[in-house]
Amino acid sequence: MKAATSIETISQPNEEVICTGFRATAAASPRTKEPREALRSYSHNSLLVVSCTVAPTPDACSTECVQKGRRGKWAREPPPRSNGSGSDGEDRIGDLPDGILHHILGFLPARDAVRTCVLAWRWRHLWKFATGLRITYREGREPVPMEKLRDFVDHLLLLRGRAPLETCWLNFAQLSDGDARRVNLWFRHAVLCEVQVLRLDLILNGFRLKLDDLPLVSRRLAKLNLSGVHLMHNFPDFSSCPVLEHLDVFFCDLSDAKKISSQSMKCLNIRHCTFSQIFRTRIYVPNLISLRLENYWYRTPVFEVMPLIVDAFVRVHDRSGDWYSCTSGNADYEECLCEDCDFCHSNTN
Repeated sequence: MKAATSIETISQPNEEVICTGFRATAAASPRTKEPREALRSYSHNSLLVVSCTVAPTPDACSTECVQKGRRGKWAREPPPRSNGSGSDGEDRIGDLPDGILHHILGFLPARDAVRTCVLAWRWRHLWKFATGLRITYREGREPVPMEKLRDFVDHLLLLRGRAPLETCWLNFAQLSDGDARRVNLWFRHAVLCEVQVLRLDLILNGFRLKLDDLPLVSRRLAKLNLSGVHLMHNFPDFSSCPVLEHLDVFFCDLSDAKKISSQSMKCLNIRHCTFSQIFRTRIYVPNLISLRLENYWYRTPVFEVMPLIVDAFVRVHDRSGDWYSCTSGNADYEECLCEDCDFCHSNTN
């Protein structure tokens, strides 16, 4: 592409020619209009020619070149730097260490964090190492179509690789049956990145997404929040999460969870969840300090040894369904005398 205009030096002694992106000093020199293939400088006996062949853009090179004489002042001030700049023109945000920028980017939604790659050369890859990952189905007030969100998250996690995470929030709505596998992969990928605080929120209008029937294995996971999912038999076995201290389960299906166990858990919240109608779920958390069991359905779970409990809140509503008895019970819905009855007692392994 030929240059729309070229920068010409004018034969004025000791004159400084300033243009956005170019700066040179010209001594007494003749006029020149010869185009160049690139920015060139020729200096021979006070001759200097500066020209550009790429069509200048309004933000880069334009006719707003200013000249400064040997003792003169600016004829026109350059535009001030705005983003993150102080009154002295310094880029104070850009001057921060990478570690601090990674932490700041972790508070942004994932799409906004990725968009920072266009700010400057240094910002190209900073988003890949953000310590937090916030993936949500909303962008502002408008929901993002799931088709668009699938491609974005797939590429995002591929480019991030196994960069460590401190926090991760996955928030989706209106998933299809085919999205279950994807969400499970995204969830497990966050665990592989040694996330410390993991939150999965699904808004599915009554449908609960089944998580893989595999126990979590993480030496860094300390807090887990689950909403709108179906926990299978092996998932609530947190024996391979040695530092997990906080578990919050909201509006989840626990009907297939025969046992919830953790040696390290200190805070357990189970709210508006569904337990089994066939057996009682056993909950083994010997180091538990705080418990909240609120508005559940069907069989009341059995809590085993909790010698350290300090704070407990239990609320049962009339739809708990705990009045159902097994076929061996009597007409007064009393529990049977069979010690191996999973329906009336906690005898599941």
